[in-house]
Amino acid sequence: MRSSVLVHLFTVAGIHAQSLLDATAPYSQLSEYNSLLLNFPDVAANLITNISTSSEQQTILVPSNDAFNTYRQLTNANISSLSSSDVGNILNYHTLQGALSSSDIQTPGGLVSNTALTNSTYANREVPANGGKLSQVVYLSASDTVSGKKFKVRQVNALMSVDVESGEGNQVTLEQTPGNWSGGLFYVVDGFLTLPVNQTDTMTAQNLTSFVLGLNRTNVTEGTVSPAQDAVRLIHAETSWFVRTQHKD
Repeated sequence: MRSSVLVHLFTVAGIHAQSLLDATAPYSQLSEYNSLLLNFPDVAANLITNISTSSEQQTILVPSNDAFNTYRQLTNANISSLSSSDVGNILNYHTLQGALSSSDIQTPGGLVSNTALTNSTYANREVPANGGKLSQVVYLSASDTVSGKKFKVRQVNALMSVDVESGEGNQVTLEQTPGNWSGGLFYVVDGFLTLPVNQTDTMTAQNLTSFVLGLNRTNVTEGTVSPAQDAVRLIHAETSWFVRTQHKD
């Protein structure tokens, strides 16, 4: 992706309020995403019209054509072969609450952002006051590459990339130039976010096998509603402390 092309596109996109579909249509590298929206109008209605169903501004993470290619390579399947409900969950997980500016996504120390994914399959955290559901979250953070390896940083500069961490700790890289649509802002990402899984699968993906073994021995696993539900795990792994929220009961 060329930043100069994106800057031109997003400047044009910001002239008039328009749907996300219209705002991204001029950019050829987002053609597969646009096709996905058109193929699933029942779950993408607020993205293909110029009227957002949300009373609040949103930030949409838009996977590029490269992201679709990577998905096919990893799964031997097309996103479009999924059910309407599954595609809806994916679109909701790529929808962040609030219009996040370039400075927002470069917040020193990172930024935890709520998404529109509140499906109880993936978000099993209740609000004690009213029994409502809290949405799933993603983590945005700046990183720098040294000798081919990425490192998280606290002091941010414009040359650093911004990563979005999703289920199982998987990351995609975000293009830092935002575009405008009638419902807020959007950013291009080079991969699909991974939908959340249960706590033990998440920890296993992070090679925290000893801690998972301890959970199994104490029966504090995904099969236990309490205290597993709405839990935050502080996990010591060699020299670092990892904080992981449970994604799914």
